[in-house]
Amino acid sequence: MKHIKIAAIITPTTFAVQILDQTHRGDDFSDECVVFKASNGLELSSCDEPDFDSTYNVFFVRGLNAGQDSKFVVVDKVENLKKICDAVREYNSTFLDAAERADNTCIEVIG
Repeated sequence: MKHIKIAAIITPTTFAVQILDQTHRGDDFSDECVVFKASNGLELSSCDEPDFDSTYNVFFVRGLNAGQDSKFVVVDKVENLKKICDAVREYNSTFLDAAERADNTCIEVIG
C-alpha cells in the first residue's frame, strides 16, 4: 500500500522535513495522478523533488528527480510543519488498510 514516512527536524531556529520512505511517486502517487489534496488545504505533490511552497500551500514529495530524494526541506514556521505532518498522516490513512493504519508510525520527530 502507498505510504510516506518523514522526519520532522526541530531546532531552536529551524524547522525542516526529510522524507525517509515513500512507496509511490509521479503518476502512481495518488488517485489524482501526482497530487493528493489533504483536508487541511495542503497539497502533497510528487512532481520533481522535495520542497515546500507556503505561498501555494504545497509540499512537494519525491518525484522525478530521484537524486534529491534525501533533501532536507526547510519550513518557514512551525504551523506549516504541523500542516505537513497532518497531510502525511491523512495520505497514509487514505491508502493504508486498517491493519497497516493501526501499526503506522509515519513521523519521527528529531530535535
